[in-house]
Amino acid sequence: MKNIVKQLGIILIILIIGFSMTACPDVDDSNNGNNNNSSNPAAGISTLNLSGKVQIQGEFNEATNTVAYSEYAGSDLTFNDSENNLGVTGTVTNGNLSYSVGTPPAGELDTFDEEFVYFFSWYDDITLSKTSVKGYLLHNFNVAGGSNASISRSLASGNLGDNTFSQTEEYAGYIYVNNDITVTGTGGTDVSNSIYGPYTTTWNNLNLAFKTGWNVLHMKRTYTTTFTGTFSAPTITSVTDTVTCSLSNPNSLKWVLED
Repeated sequence: MKNIVKQLGIILIILIIGFSMTACPDVDDSNNGNNNNSSNPAAGISTLNLSGKVQIQGEFNEATNTVAYSEYAGSDLTFNDSENNLGVTGTVTNGNLSYSVGTPPAGELDTFDEEFVYFFSWYDDITLSKTSVKGYLLHNFNVAGGSNASISRSLASGNLGDNTFSQTEEYAGYIYVNNDITVTGTGGTDVSNSIYGPYTTTWNNLNLAFKTGWNVLHMKRTYTTTFTGTFSAPTITSVTDTVTCSLSNPNSLKWVLED
């Protein structure tokens, strides 16, 4: 667990100079036409209706302290369902994503356990309320046509101080479960030495009440790096890495197209 955290952190630290970060999995804080059987709009969604403007992520602008996004203005796109195997073809038309899926085929469901979602890899003591539940993880959409392009739901931001740089990456993944299940885990802190000095990782307690249907798992990682020298040529002295997971649909996340 801790090795995974440090490896990912070091990769992102290297990206400080250009801050051209990539996205990993997928939504909207509005119900977006979804029907759900839970008081939490991010849980128990029977039909997942996804839509929104597709964006292209740019680099971090040191002068404005922002990560630039621009609307996709290219040709219309079709999603390749050969990897997801959900029998659904999504599209991007005039820059707008459209995708709708109900219950996945039974043959595509896998056993829901602590290895099911890589988000849980930080935890050494994951506990499941049931052991017979099966699920499906939808993390991105591959674009048809032979390219390596994909679309996922994410957001990147940064803030540059005098001798600190904080960068945040948020992702959302859609998880279908065929029965209610609660996932719990104990948060913690790990401090270790790296080539960049002290590396501190903190992860929050888990108490995720997945409901039958689709659920949106939101992951947020914030890296705060202290350094000497300049932002373009830093000497890193320490890193803190904070990880949180919840069932929620932040409105701020964007549909991002990546090559």
